[in-house]
Amino acid sequence: MPPAVVSVRKLPSEGEEARYEVLAGGKAHTVSLNQGVWNPGSYQSLAKAIFPSPDATPLPLSDLECAKELLSPSLQTFIAQNKRISLFLTGHPASASGQVQAALLVGTIALNDYSGQFRDVRIPLNRVIAHLAAADALGMPASAEGRQLAEAIRLTLCGQQADALVSLKDFGATQNKTDEEWAAVLRLRNTCDYRQDRERALAGSDALKHEYFRAVVHSVGAGAGVQFLKDAGIKPDAGYWRIANEIFLSVEHGHIFTKPVFGIEFQESATAADAFGIKVVKGSFEWFKQYADIPEGSPLGEESGHATIDVAGRNLLAGYHQRHLMQAAQKMFGFLNDDWGVSDQAKEFKAFIDGRLPETRYTPFLKRMIARDDADRRAANKPCESIISEHPEMVTPTLWMALRDDENQKWILPFPDHHAWFHPEVPRETAFDVGDRLYEIGIGDENNSVWLKTLLDRAPYSYPLARQNAYRENGSTFENLSPTIARKWLSALGEFNLKAMRMLASSYEGQPELYQKAMEKAAALDPDLYLELGDYLEERGLHEKAAQAYLQAFEKADDRVYMANKSLPLVKYLYEKGDLAMATKVAEAADEVYSYRGLDAHIWLLEKQGKWQEAAETARKIDERYNGDSPVAEAAGLIRIASSDMTTAKMLGYDKKLTAVFPSGVKKAVLADFTAAPTRGVLIQGSSPQMVPFGLEANMVIVALNGFRTDTFAQYRVIRECSSDPQMTLIVWDGKAYRVSDGTLPDRKFQVEMADYAK
Repeated sequence: MPPAVVSVRKLPSEGEEARYEVLAGGKAHTVSLNQGVWNPGSYQSLAKAIFPSPDATPLPLSDLECAKELLSPSLQTFIAQNKRISLFLTGHPASASGQVQAALLVGTIALNDYSGQFRDVRIPLNRVIAHLAAADALGMPASAEGRQLAEAIRLTLCGQQADALVSLKDFGATQNKTDEEWAAVLRLRNTCDYRQDRERALAGSDALKHEYFRAVVHSVGAGAGVQFLKDAGIKPDAGYWRIANEIFLSVEHGHIFTKPVFGIEFQESATAADAFGIKVVKGSFEWFKQYADIPEGSPLGEESGHATIDVAGRNLLAGYHQRHLMQAAQKMFGFLNDDWGVSDQAKEFKAFIDGRLPETRYTPFLKRMIARDDADRRAANKPCESIISEHPEMVTPTLWMALRDDENQKWILPFPDHHAWFHPEVPRETAFDVGDRLYEIGIGDENNSVWLKTLLDRAPYSYPLARQNAYRENGSTFENLSPTIARKWLSALGEFNLKAMRMLASSYEGQPELYQKAMEKAAALDPDLYLELGDYLEERGLHEKAAQAYLQAFEKADDRVYMANKSLPLVKYLYEKGDLAMATKVAEAADEVYSYRGLDAHIWLLEKQGKWQEAAETARKIDERYNGDSPVAEAAGLIRIASSDMTTAKMLGYDKKLTAVFPSGVKKAVLADFTAAPTRGVLIQGSSPQMVPFGLEANMVIVALNGFRTDTFAQYRVIRECSSDPQMTLIVWDGKAYRVSDGTLPDRKFQVEMADYAK
């Protein structure tokens, strides 16, 4: 058994080279990290001192057989392989093959950490390096299959895409199915280029299916992932839900992947806790704290006076499960509160997190992420700051930076300085977590053009790096991005990565024909982008082309909520063109989705046909679902109906509905009607970017909208609902005088708090 490490002491650095003195077995060893902290070569002298001679005892499974088992990445596989390898290494710690298999197991667990904003593979990566340093010291040839695979996994985890892909060339050409599968898995992980692997993935291992799904989800979007699952006939396991929740999801895809994920994570954590002898009590969650909230420390332990090795046991898997549960919780709250907009359910879920979810080392960061006003954000910062002060080594850049933003995404909240901990931003000789580190911690390296090019050489398939290089060469701006610069940095990704394709299209922003061509190429991968293209063309008055793009979306788009919300321009075009049948088909489909704007599109068409009662009934659907049963949409509809047919409007409840909101009646207004300071109106209680083009500021009072008085916020909401035209004309009191303020606002909302004003 290797001697215990007694102490580690940092030595004075020689230039940029970090040096440490490690006291092990009563003898001091100097470790120089000249090859990087995550390179086994940095630890060879120490490893050779600890393992002077190899143990040639064969394992029950060969390295290749172990690799084959790990192509079924699941909790059951991890526990079973950990038990086998740990038992063997406890008795034979100087087995080079045992050390390689340990590295394979821990590396596979790290590859399957899909915990999004909570992801942290540094501890498993540390263990991988330790096992590989031991294997190398014990004479494991670099050309051995298991060692080659472990090296490819190490390079992949370090973000060294170019080196990892080179290492896979020989490894994947052995005509061995396990080698070929692993080569495909790691090629997909490093490139996210899914184009050549679909058929192989459909017939391949669970690991390959996961990795293909991840590649299409990250490169194209959740819709492409859903289609793959359908084609493969896959019933998703936890891995698929986790992968999908690493990216932004539409409401529709949130229902598929986000809504169930928290329960799935709790179930797997309970299974793991039970496997490690922790009793799971129904109705209580203290078992989760008992299982998960332990340090992710060393695999070395002691039992009955004898040293033991637990390669990937509870003190590794507990962190893995805790991070996944935290990610699931923050995604679930965001889905309920921000995306789906069911605030009551969001409050219930937050109450569960605050009151019943046990406090663990990650829960303060979860609570900070789900805080939705600045007072809560500041309060939630305090326990996070304490953790950073006490254990900065356990806090990733993403978690550290979660403390900084206010509700307007400005970096105004105080948080502990991060420069000392993340300098340089990217660990030496790696491209580790390069996207998160460049965009999160921002210590200046992200503006060094020479360094950025070096990193891109290491990670040529990193979209954030390609994007940052383009940004720098374009004068540190994306405004008027040069097509030449965009192609230079993004063309390698521009055939399969949707973000790169959209950025390439954006460089043609002022050239509609070229923009349309580029976006149609992107929309062939993600038909939802026909909606974005339609908006672009519609804004430029290219109504015919816009309608064709919207029609393509109607036929092909996966996100039916998005489609429904964009249906109105298409319904208007089809109706005005005389195609009532198609206009009706689109409007009724939008109604069935039950989105606010989808129902609105149907109302427009019904009113155009004089189907007043059906229009009023549809407006009530909006109020029931989205306006807390307040008659906002219905009252607005009745005002529109009254302008054409007051008799029908009264029959449908005009007097009762309107009197409730407008006690003195609906009154028209012009600027000349207002002289003295207002006694009633709508107070603007904050500021937002949407207000700027209108010249609006906090504490101004809106007294009229689009020619109608707005004495209360309720009246303002109804008048705002009367039209879908983005053109808005307001009369406002700025504190000294009245003035007209007008402009265009697509969704007609300033995204700011408003309230009744009464003097």
